[in-house]
Amino acid sequence: MSTPLIKTEEYAIIDSLKKLAKLESPRLFPASGTVRDNPRQDIVLKIAYLEEMGERVRELHQKGLSLGQIRNEVFGRELPIARITLGHFSGRNLVRSYLNNSPSD
Repeated sequence: MSTPLIKTEEYAIIDSLKKLAKLESPRLFPASGTVRDNPRQDIVLKIAYLEEMGERVRELHQKGLSLGQIRNEVFGRELPIARITLGHFSGRNLVRSYLNNSPSD
């Protein structure tokens, strides 16, 4: 698979979700198509999940695991969407995003 052309900055996404969580919003219309009423708790849970995932990725990297090994450990096998998107939407790209960026706080 080729090197991804899309740069994902997972920590920027987390920062955006934190800003979103501060807003009073009765409804959220995410790309998944599942409309959420009173979405703050869902957003807070997503932030916690993404931060924990980033910590796990960094821990495994410090232990010397490769991108592929970390992906397998954290996400399991690569999903078919990775091949369809030429690696843009892949576990490996997500791991790379966590390692190439750092948390803002």
